[in-house]
Amino acid sequence: MKIFTTHLLHAFFVLCILFFSVSCERENLYDIASGKSRTAYALVSDVTTQKLVIANIHYDKTFASAVYLPFPPGDISVNKKGEGDCVLSFRNTVLCHKEAINYCEQKEYYDKYINTGFLMSFNMKYTHLGYLQGDKKFINVNKVENPDIYVFYSNEPDAHIENVRKDSSYFLEKRFESASAWVEIYKMK
Repeated sequence: MKIFTTHLLHAFFVLCILFFSVSCERENLYDIASGKSRTAYALVSDVTTQKLVIANIHYDKTFASAVYLPFPPGDISVNKKGEGDCVLSFRNTVLCHKEAINYCEQKEYYDKYINTGFLMSFNMKYTHLGYLQGDKKFINVNKVENPDIYVFYSNEPDAHIENVRKDSSYFLEKRFESASAWVEIYKMK
């Protein structure tokens, strides 16, 4: 009976979160980070408490759960440090990615062979994510071993970065920073 009650409470909590999240204005990540969207939210869970955090560029508000759920819905945590996609400071990463992609667009690197991490490759290939300024996307992302361009960034470590930094056939073309987040673009000479 206790397990059933716990699962029932869990389901009720999830339904409340879903109802609440549908009523919030939701935009793409760049709009949330830039303040164009009013609200971003996350379910925060640690060993002892669950909280709903509502935040944007101007404020953040935390609501503690009155009921402890032993199996919280999802594994989202919000910390004050870090640049991962499950922390509020991810806005710095989003802004750096946006700046780097816009720089590549201005340089018209659409047909260049680009090697980058998982998140950046999606941001460069899919226009609906909000990072690209127009409808044109980068078509040769992660297609070759010796690319024209490498794009490295702080929240997704890449073992190749040190080799590229030492490789005399590449140079650091541009670096973008926001707080502890950064993006580096290396171009073949």
